[in-house]
Amino acid sequence: MTRRCADSAFAAMVKAARQSYESLAQDKMDPFLGPGGADKEMKAAQRTAGLERLLEIERRTMKGK
Repeated sequence: MTRRCADSAFAAMVKAARQSYESLAQDKMDPFLGPGGADKEMKAAQRTAGLERLLEIERRTMKGK
């Protein structure tokens, strides 16, 4: 990945975060996410991160503690 691409990805992330917080401050729905969009995106992020696998490891290793 070139520096320019990495900068563009970071700039897009910052813009999305700013838009989301502006929507929250105005008590409005984030137009990028739409109705129910936050739940949908969080579930997608959890799948990408492999959250279920990580939780299973935690359950197995923390059993009895």
